[in-house]
Amino acid sequence: MSTRPASPTSLQALVQHTKTLFCRRSTSVPTPYILAAAVNYNGPVKDMIHQLKYRKWTSVIDSIRPILDTYVKNISLSVDGYVVIPVPLHPDRQQERGFNQAELIGTIISESLQLPMHTNLLARIKKTKAQAELKDYKERAANIANAFQVTDNEAIKNKNIILVDDVYTTGATIDDAVRALRSAGVKKIIAVHSGKGGVGK
Repeated sequence: MSTRPASPTSLQALVQHTKTLFCRRSTSVPTPYILAAAVNYNGPVKDMIHQLKYRKWTSVIDSIRPILDTYVKNISLSVDGYVVIPVPLHPDRQQERGFNQAELIGTIISESLQLPMHTNLLARIKKTKAQAELKDYKERAANIANAFQVTDNEAIKNKNIILVDDVYTTGATIDDAVRALRSAGVKKIIAVHSGKGGVGK
């Protein structure tokens, strides 16, 4: 993993100071979940995520940290008793990349909110094409369908979860992760991302 420093950015200008949350409901996930995203996925944040995922510049997480810290404090989430779960990569992809970017971001959320994080309760059991290669929600939903599975239903039943991923675009990945968690008896889900964009629905 590279530790090359990220390019300096004006971080303060990136953070949304409004209390931005969205109620998300999709055809594949009839029960809504709360969607939270710190910034729009463009400009410096998009560059940082690309550096992290594709160039393996893990030091950019130090630039992402203050953005997420400020955001979760601004939205004043009531999360007592919640558990943080990062969206997992397929084991082959994690071995290739060397890390899971959602886990790095989840660590920030866990530390900022002083909540436990579990990385072994949700697994990615289906190897898929990279979602970034697909153009819209329909294609991405078909690609990711049934990709996630809870590994211990009893450990997660009736829990409230903060589900963490790097970027929210169409919502197909999170929808399938939510499906797996709901099937295991999870009660409430807040899906937190560093950035929110969109490539169609």
